[in-house]
Amino acid sequence: MQNRFYDPSVSQKLTLEVIKENTNVPFSWLLPAFELVHMSKHDIEEWVYKAYENGAYSINTEIRKLMCENNNYIKIHEFINAAQKLGSIA
Repeated sequence: MQNRFYDPSVSQKLTLEVIKENTNVPFSWLLPAFELVHMSKHDIEEWVYKAYENGAYSINTEIRKLMCENNNYIKIHEFINAAQKLGSIA
């Protein structure tokens, strides 16, 4: 059997809450690189936990050129760490 899920892409109007309230289709949730680079460690952890609490089937981010600039690569580590913490309690 094939895994099927909805990828809502990136939209300011399509929120986790809207998806949760209006569908029961499993969905993925993307943290775009252009947002990730401006987030603190706490913001990243909250994003991961909120996505999970609102039913995201999977969470992911993307590697873009800007992720390799300055110390932005650290944000990827924070994202992974938050997801791993979640995995240990889920």
